[in-house]
Amino acid sequence: MRRYLVISALIFALVSVAGVCANYTITVWPYGAIVWVQTPSADAHSITDYATKAVKNVFSFWDEPVPIPAKNWARPEKVSFPTAMARFNALLDAGSRHYAVVTSVNTSVSSLYPPLTWNTNVIYPLFLYFYPTAEAMDYDFADYSFWGSYGRRYSYTPRRIDTTLPSTPTPKEIFIAHNTDWHYIIDHELTHWVTDLICTHAGSKFEALPLVITEGMAGYTAHSLTGDENGWKQIAAVWAQSDGKLDDVPPPLDYDVGTSVVAYLVQQEGKQKFLDSLPKFAADWPKEAVAITPGWRAWLHEVKVADGDRTLYEARLESLSLCAWLLDPVLPQEARTVIDHIYTGHGTMANITQFWKIISVVPPQPSDDVLTRMFHREDTFVIVANRDHTHQALAAQVKNNLGKYWQDWDNYYTWFVIGLRKVIAACGNPT
Repeated sequence: MRRYLVISALIFALVSVAGVCANYTITVWPYGAIVWVQTPSADAHSITDYATKAVKNVFSFWDEPVPIPAKNWARPEKVSFPTAMARFNALLDAGSRHYAVVTSVNTSVSSLYPPLTWNTNVIYPLFLYFYPTAEAMDYDFADYSFWGSYGRRYSYTPRRIDTTLPSTPTPKEIFIAHNTDWHYIIDHELTHWVTDLICTHAGSKFEALPLVITEGMAGYTAHSLTGDENGWKQIAAVWAQSDGKLDDVPPPLDYDVGTSVVAYLVQQEGKQKFLDSLPKFAADWPKEAVAITPGWRAWLHEVKVADGDRTLYEARLESLSLCAWLLDPVLPQEARTVIDHIYTGHGTMANITQFWKIISVVPPQPSDDVLTRMFHREDTFVIVANRDHTHQALAAQVKNNLGKYWQDWDNYYTWFVIGLRKVIAACGNPT
């Protein structure tokens, strides 16, 4: 089945590249390529240098060998094909040899990026897509719910990336937006690559791991390498001290609780034993979670939790940062100030109530450009509901009414806020 899906994707790529303007620049990289979407960043050199060092740092952090680039990594082979079928067959052949075949938009020329070697295995090269802003990245994905992504391109809706970025039928891609946390996000997403390779080498599947483990590994690694604690232990402690279960973590807490789980297991068992346990976690996480929970709770039992930490915990549970981001085109400055206060650990529960009160007031009719930015965010309600398997019927109703009232600002905004409260903020409480 997977082979047929790959073939379908290749056929789509071959058909869709014509008639679209390229909007990216590719920089060859020892581990594959860095694709600068829209335009190379002003600090492209420092980003490239950091990403190169980050690969070594992340693999070394887990005491894993660093992937070895091919000798000809700096000179991808240029190839062209007389027919679409010839190109299609060549792509299948290259894929079987773990080459990444990049077919640039609006051209018949493709580039063959050679595979890497890791742990004596031949593996796909990695493509790192770097966007100038989160708005640009989320627009391309038609999904405003993430800040970085690893793996194959995915979505629940048609995406612009399928026709505006180069066709790269390789399962190893990372998408990142340029913001103040880009160092952390690079480390975080590269950890997913390490985890994926370790699982494959052990005969397991990365996708079978629970998010508490995959996001926990990524969070633990990135926090350790960047020295950014970001309050994960306090957030996890609130869940643990409330008798929270590790096989039933609310989706918005996967990152903080997951980081604490991995930190606990590594401290108790060491890194190698933890990595050796990944196949167990993938095979039957509920069983393993029950065994881990008592010790994990005891480990967090004495952690001091301040009022600001409890407020941040509730904000995480209600996904307030995502709510603010979805409403960003029309978000009042007063609401931004409240969010900053909460997420710097200085907020109170009254601030959360204050945030919802502020955004409940319908703002003035926005310009057409601002309204278009709001339209682009609509699919995120359905995406979050489908991904977290919560409130799917209500998300569909919200999406339908947003389409119905697109020319009626008051009703449109009212339904948008209903979506924030009843879908996005409620995903931490599925019942």
